[in-house]
Amino acid sequence: MNENNWKKELKTVDIFCPLQWIADKLTYEVFGIARDTHLAASVNFVVYDVMKISCCLQ
Repeated sequence: MNENNWKKELKTVDIFCPLQWIADKLTYEVFGIARDTHLAASVNFVVYDVMKISCCLQ
């Protein structure tokens, strides 16, 4: 196997994917904000970033 082949086979793992799922559930289902609004994008960003930063600081 040459060097280029193994690089193509590497997969990336998003360790923050569960946090995005939680942020989506809170924003769209708990808070009831419509997905296609600027408010929803802002709330989702803040919820996600607060959780992510909290995890990184611990």
